[in-house]
Amino acid sequence: MNKQLRCMLVLLMLITLYVLYSLYTLVHLRVLLNWATGRRNVPRCNLHLNILSARENFDERNTVRKTWGKTFPRYHFFVGNQSCTSQSTLLNPITCAPVRFATRSVSLEDLHLQSRLSSILEEEIKWEATEFHDVVLLPMTDSFHNLAQKLLLTWEWTIRNVPQSSMIITLNDDIDESVVWQISRKVCDVLKIFDWESHGENVIVGTIITDFVQRTGKYADLHYQNESWWWAQWPPFPRGGNGYAVSTKLAKLVLEHKEMLPTTSGDDTSVGLWLQELETRHNVSIKWVQTGERVPLWMSFVYHCMVIMYNAAA
Repeated sequence: MNKQLRCMLVLLMLITLYVLYSLYTLVHLRVLLNWATGRRNVPRCNLHLNILSARENFDERNTVRKTWGKTFPRYHFFVGNQSCTSQSTLLNPITCAPVRFATRSVSLEDLHLQSRLSSILEEEIKWEATEFHDVVLLPMTDSFHNLAQKLLLTWEWTIRNVPQSSMIITLNDDIDESVVWQISRKVCDVLKIFDWESHGENVIVGTIITDFVQRTGKYADLHYQNESWWWAQWPPFPRGGNGYAVSTKLAKLVLEHKEMLPTTSGDDTSVGLWLQELETRHNVSIKWVQTGERVPLWMSFVYHCMVIMYNAAA
């Protein structure tokens, strides 16, 4: 057998192995095939999708409506009904922290512009809520440091307005739709296996960080200044970027004790703190369910290519 033939055989074997591995992965991540071919088998169970969104994120909300929002009808966007305002200081719209210029001081013109932009944003949000009926305005100032407060308000709204929901899924407005499918499918599987829809359980589902991340550097929370909290590490918490779900029963329990629970800037780290408090100081039994690893980047790329090809063929 000559050298050229051996090289061709080796190349053919590598291609075959790559194809088999890809097919194996695609079969186990059925979301790619099902969604790309239009067979969007939406998990059917009593869940509600709560999407945390900033007031100015119109593009992100429209993207959801045009893509996976058509498949998942049980969702709402949640934004604060107030923006950062000040008559004397220019504020960052995301953190509400004062803006400082390196070369000049804040002028009266800057303050007028801030007030004008805030008024325009207010009108646009009201129009959007009226037009699409999927935006819930919460009685709070919309800010990064108020995410924990926003989360509690979304749970209160869902329990009051969607009482049939057994699980509440919390997502960001820029989340990938393959992750939405993954967390929703896992939640429905959990409900079927343990029959939580009938009697309820204290359960959280998500990508749980369990390695006790230190509260330093990237994971420090300077906004939280309560010295009574003695932990130097974050207790286990769900990764917010991957989405997470809590049972309605657990959400009600947190809301009952919210005045006594510690709060941080982040919604996901706050959930970890709340559940730690309930488990250690209130003897509440909570079931933690992992959704598994996030869909790899290359698989997400393949998925989007398949969707594009399907839409083009259709």
